Amino acid sequence: ACFGTPFFALFASITWYLAGRLVKTPNSSLVSSLFALSGLVMGLIRPEGVFLAFFMLFAVIYMAGIKHSGKAMTAFLCVFVILGGAYFLWRWNYFGHPLPNPFYKKGGGYLHWEGITDSVENTV
Repeated sequence: ACFGTPFFALFASITWYLAGRLVKTPNSSLVSSLFALSGLVMGLIRPEGVFLAFFMLFAVIYMAGIKHSGKAMTAFLCVFVILGGAYFLWRWNYFGHPLPNPFYKKGGGYLHWEGITDSVENTV
């Protein structure tokens, strides 16, 4: 909880603030772009930031309505597909694994899928 946690919390707060602004002004290109970029930064800081950013996008779509969320969805998907996808592919090529190294180091070199299935079963 040193360097990454405060910055993750900062960008989670910024992204959530921008999500609230998008609900009020869904046709703003500037707010849509800033929301998408801050969500991307949140995902670059910590892997779960990608999921949190998508959940925030779904909240914007739910609150503003799908008809009014077109700019937000377009900006978000463009930023995540182009910039996020380029980073993800570079990272996978450079490190040889799609997920961050601690996932493999702590897991003994492979992912423990039974942990994921147990989590899903306990959630449902």
